[in-house]
Amino acid sequence: MGGKGKGRAVKMETVEGRKFRDVLAGERGTVLALFVADWCGYCRRLREELVGAKLGVRKLVEVDVSDEDDPAWEEWRIELVPTAVMFRAGVEVGRKPPASFRGLGVDEVRALCDAGGS
Repeated sequence: MGGKGKGRAVKMETVEGRKFRDVLAGERGTVLALFVADWCGYCRRLREELVGAKLGVRKLVEVDVSDEDDPAWEEWRIELVPTAVMFRAGVEVGRKPPASFRGLGVDEVRALCDAGGS
């Protein structure tokens, strides 16, 4: 299921929300950030689906915003989790929030990557 798509499978790096800007700084390639929380069932399902997925991005970062007081919620305009946000050279080029009562699936994340974030 997760293997379809273009490119190679990329290992997912996990960072706290408040540290994500440091990860993004200086990155020239395409970064897919998945804003997730450990209390979110949709987030856990998406994480499992992404194991081994080929998404065509240089870096895949799981941004943990489990702490609802984490400033990343406001800084990155996250309203619901999981939310996928694509960055190119540190600039947001696209985002995919979850559908209500359904979450976000690997096919939707892959479509965001395939579209180059647009």
